[in-house]
Amino acid sequence: MSHLEKRGFTTDLDADHPVLRPLDGPDFPFTVTSSDPELFEVYPAASAFEIEWHLELEWSSAGRHGTLTVDNGGRPFHFVPRPRTPVR
Repeated sequence: MSHLEKRGFTTDLDADHPVLRPLDGPDFPFTVTSSDPELFEVYPAASAFEIEWHLELEWSSAGRHGTLTVDNGGRPFHFVPRPRTPVR
C-alpha cells in the first residue's frame, strides 16, 4: 500500500457562506484518478457559534457529475468553538 500525502484545508464556519481554503499547496479543482488518489483533511474553525455542518463535494467524471455529501454517518458534524484564552 502506498503512502498518501494529506492535503489540509480549513474553513470559517462563522462565515455566511463557508468556503474551503488550502492550508498549503494548490486549491480546488483537482484531477484525481484511481492510480493517483487524493486524501483531504478538513480543519474547521469557529469562534462565535455552536454549529452543525456537512461538506458537499462537487465532482465530474467522463461526462457525469454529482455532489458527494460528507457527514457523520448520515448526521451533520457537530462543532463547538473553544473559549479563547486571555492573553496575560
